[in-house]
Amino acid sequence: MTKRTFSTGDWVESPYPGYWRVHRVVTYKDFDPFTGGERAMTTVFARRFMNDSFKPAFDRRCFEPSELSALPPKKVAKLHAFVAARPGLWAKFAAYVPPDVDAIFNATVQAAKGLTKRKVQAKVPKNGWSSGKEIVPLLASLGFDTEGFPCLTVQFVSPGHRVERGRLVYKFHRVL
Repeated sequence: MTKRTFSTGDWVESPYPGYWRVHRVVTYKDFDPFTGGERAMTTVFARRFMNDSFKPAFDRRCFEPSELSALPPKKVAKLHAFVAARPGLWAKFAAYVPPDVDAIFNATVQAAKGLTKRKVQAKVPKNGWSSGKEIVPLLASLGFDTEGFPCLTVQFVSPGHRVERGRLVYKFHRVL
């Protein structure tokens, strides 16, 4: 299979209807739950200009490159003609700054007798950033069993897919 690559400004088709334009591409390493190691990943951020009926429908999503394909030339030509006839709508879209899409890492800790969400929250550091590969060892170093059942979910968030030193990094968010 050929690896798909996209650049800022590319028009793409996605699993979601409409006309989507790439506005950000991020490449990084992240935790691979199948191997326990890390793998190279790319996330493509796109903004929707309009739906398939050519009605304005601004939106944003992130995708793996395998979910996207280049917009076919006939659709690009139709889109360009539409935009040329509606410069005001294009200006609104060009000014549209979508909210960031966060990455979420859910880890689990055994809900041993007497362990509450509050107790877990009190032990997990709030200020540090950790890569996906570092989160489970961090929880284990705090004395949590990360493999037992029943369990509580400890959620970490990477605001806007934050990358440091080539890795996606997360910060503690909450206990579910």
